[in-house]
Amino acid sequence: MKHLNTSFARFAWLAILLVMTHIVPAQISAGTKPIYSIEFKPGTTTTVMKGTVSTPKTVGPDMTNEGSEQYSLSVRAGQHLTIQIDSSNHQAMFTIIKPSPFGSKNEVVETARGVKRWSGTLAMNGDYRITVFTREEEAVSRFKLRVTLR
Repeated sequence: MKHLNTSFARFAWLAILLVMTHIVPAQISAGTKPIYSIEFKPGTTTTVMKGTVSTPKTVGPDMTNEGSEQYSLSVRAGQHLTIQIDSSNHQAMFTIIKPSPFGSKNEVVETARGVKRWSGTLAMNGDYRITVFTREEEAVSRFKLRVTLR
């Protein structure tokens, strides 16, 4: 009888582990949106990203929401960045988030929260995140994000 209980216990643990391996990835991936990498063609310093944003459902500290789009830009300290956004209804804007060593902080670049144009010299090496969003009710904005890095 003791052998039967040990076999049952092993089976129960195996079943729990199998269930957990299927539940956890689904929770982690649910609701996540891709972060698009901003890249430049060889010999160029400007690129244009196009997309669509919509009315926010929930807004996080970095202005991310279900209708926002996120981009990542790798830079070296001292590079000069200029970003400008144009949108179909003039409602799209962006926020620039500083690199974080472990992704734990969402520190916004000074004067780059909810803007339509920003220009400045970057102080840190790393991946800056640009979040494009709209705050307008019932708004869907097709946008062009013009990024220049020198």
